Amino acid sequence: MSMSWWWSIGAARKHEDDHGGTTTASKQSFQSVALVVGSTGIVGMSLVDILPRPDTPGGPWKVYALSRRPLPPWSQPTSAAVTQIQVDLTDFPAIAQALDQLKDITHVFYVAWSPHATEAQNREANSAMFRNIISAVVTNCSNLFHISLQTGTKHYIGPFELIGKIWQPEPPYTEDMPRLDCPNFYYDQEDILFDEVARRGGTVTWSVHGPSVIYGFSPRSVFNTVCSLCVYATVAGVP
Repeated sequence: MSMSWWWSIGAARKHEDDHGGTTTASKQSFQSVALVVGSTGIVGMSLVDILPRPDTPGGPWKVYALSRRPLPPWSQPTSAAVTQIQVDLTDFPAIAQALDQLKDITHVFYVAWSPHATEAQNREANSAMFRNIISAVVTNCSNLFHISLQTGTKHYIGPFELIGKIWQPEPPYTEDMPRLDCPNFYYDQEDILFDEVARRGGTVTWSVHGPSVIYGFSPRSVFNTVCSLCVYATVAGVP
C-alpha cells in the first residue's frame, strides 16, 4: 500500500470529527466483511479503526470485532459499521453460537494471543483457540475469501524458554525464513490454517504476517511500546 493511503487515515479521521464523529452504516452496502479476532489488542484495535474508513482498500468494510473482554467506554469504535462480539476463544460451543448468524464474513484477521508459562501450554491453548475460530468460520461462512494469521518474533527465534539452547538466525528476519527445529505454537497455527484452507478446495486464500516489533496502542495490552517511549521521553525531558 502506498504511503499516501496511510496518510489519508488521518484525513478521514478529521473528516469524521468535523462532521459529527461516528459514521452510520444503517443503509450502507458492504463489499467486504471482516472478523477481527483479538480486537482489543494493538493490531486488532488498529484494524477495527482502519477497516471501516471510506478509503480503505477492499471497502466499504463491515467489521465484527471479537474479543474476550469488552473495550473500555472511553475507547469505543467510531464507526457504526463495527459490531463488538464478546466470547471466550477457548469455548467452541460459545464461538459456534456467536458466529452462527454471521454468515456474511469474507475475511478473517486473526491477531489474538494467549501467553502461558511454557511452550507446551502455549501450543495447547493458542492452537485450540485458532482452530475453534477457523473451524467455525470455514464451516459456517460460504462467502469466506481470505484468512490472515499474524505470528511474530518467536516464529524466527523460537520459544523464549529455548533462547540460547538452539540455533537462531541473525536479524533482520524475513517471513520466508525456514522453520526452526523446535516446538512452536506459531508453526502449529500455520498448519491448522493450511489444513482448513485445503478443506475449501482452493476457494479461500491465506496470508501469514510475522512482524518482529509492533508500534501501537491498546488499553487491553501490556505491549504498548509507543506509550512506553512517550513516558521515557517525558521523563528524559525530550520534546
